[in-house]
Amino acid sequence: FWIFFIGVVGASTGGGTTEGRARGSESDGPSAAFRSVETIWELDVSRDGKHVVAASAYGNVRLFSLPSLAVVREIKTGTSPVQSVSFSHDGKWVAWGDAAGNVAVIDAASGDEVFRTPPFASVIRVRFSPTGPLLAVSASPVAKYWDATVEVWDVAEKTMKKRLVKGRLGTYHPSDLA
Repeated sequence: FWIFFIGVVGASTGGGTTEGRARGSESDGPSAAFRSVETIWELDVSRDGKHVVAASAYGNVRLFSLPSLAVVREIKTGTSPVQSVSFSHDGKWVAWGDAAGNVAVIDAASGDEVFRTPPFASVIRVRFSPTGPLLAVSASPVAKYWDATVEVWDVAEKTMKKRLVKGRLGTYHPSDLA
């Protein structure tokens, strides 16, 4: 579990807010703008190395181009911290999960929501398969928040394929749902 902080060089704007840029030289090209120092819970880099997506403690998912760190897209997911983000193997989709139990997949190019799972109590991690449209979600189920579950979803088909549940005794057991 890594926590990253984005350092900001502040610059006052006419609106009374403070904006800044990710640290770097002006010759690096456009920089990412932030309203304040923001805690980043997780980062994922696209397989082609052209983009990075950040999960924010303030309920934001931001997609940046590399190496310039220019903001390509910003998604305000709500008020809960976004715990985890993941690019699909082809970079077409970005999955995110937050502390309120929401998991969604967005189209990286348009920002449109493609898929959303039923809610969980809290999301720990989301990860796309390195070879296809499968998304693994590690979370606490709503009904038994003390349990842990790992669900595997086929985003293209919008169906759950597998579920592993860990109860209070600490053992996992599979439940085939295909």
